[in-house]
Amino acid sequence: QRRHGYRCRGCQHSGLMGRRPFLLLVMAVVVVGAVNAVMLIAAPLQRQTVVFDDYSETLAALLAAGACLFTASRGRGRTRQAWGLIGIGAACWGLGQVAWTYQEAILNLHPADLFPSYPDLGYLLSVPFAIVGLLRLPGAVTTNEARLRSLLDGLLMAGALLFISWDLVLGPVYASSSTDAFAQIVGLAYPISDIAMVTIVLLTVSRLRVGQRLPITLLACGILLNAFADSSFAYLTTVQNYNSGTFPDLGWTMGYALIGLAAVRTLG
Repeated sequence: QRRHGYRCRGCQHSGLMGRRPFLLLVMAVVVVGAVNAVMLIAAPLQRQTVVFDDYSETLAALLAAGACLFTASRGRGRTRQAWGLIGIGAACWGLGQVAWTYQEAILNLHPADLFPSYPDLGYLLSVPFAIVGLLRLPGAVTTNEARLRSLLDGLLMAGALLFISWDLVLGPVYASSSTDAFAQIVGLAYPISDIAMVTIVLLTVSRLRVGQRLPITLLACGILLNAFADSSFAYLTTVQNYNSGTFPDLGWTMGYALIGLAAVRTLG
């Protein structure tokens, strides 16, 4: 652990984040998720639900970015690099969501007018930072060749799943879609990059000892939830049926909440 920088500066054996404060954070995340889920199920597409959903996603991403960057500031070596890059990626996504929230919740623009547009710059810019950060996680591969192999494993898995889904679902959908090629490419970039990130983080979890796995497992779950939301978004925008304030949006809120919890847990 010390060699990889997993022990943070100034941390005692009990860690900077004790068990009780961490459990309180977990409870807060559960409460926010439950309230959001109730609103999304009980009043989908309603104005108050859309606004609450937009602000929840924005705050979750920006708070996760703050937690990751704070963890990076307390760490050494690979821990510092990994969480710093993941935090920058979350910040980019959060800023993209700020632009989306401003245009939808304040200017009353519709989702059909917002994709693709300026928010996608923040969303897509987050991808390279997140991928490189995942490759720097303690317990991840340590040589350039191994990092490249992990990245290629993720891309190959993404390509394989894309090939299968394209043949069964996406191909016919995209063929009948009236969206332009640029919008289709942007939409596909989200699930492909998510699959690559999920592969990398799961490979990292498999290399860690059982006692070290909780933070990275939380991180993996967060990325999985983001992947679910991104895939739903890609499909629904292709068929021109995406609307904010529906249940798939909860994936982004809870996904970034779990990423933030993963960063906080690393201090404990």
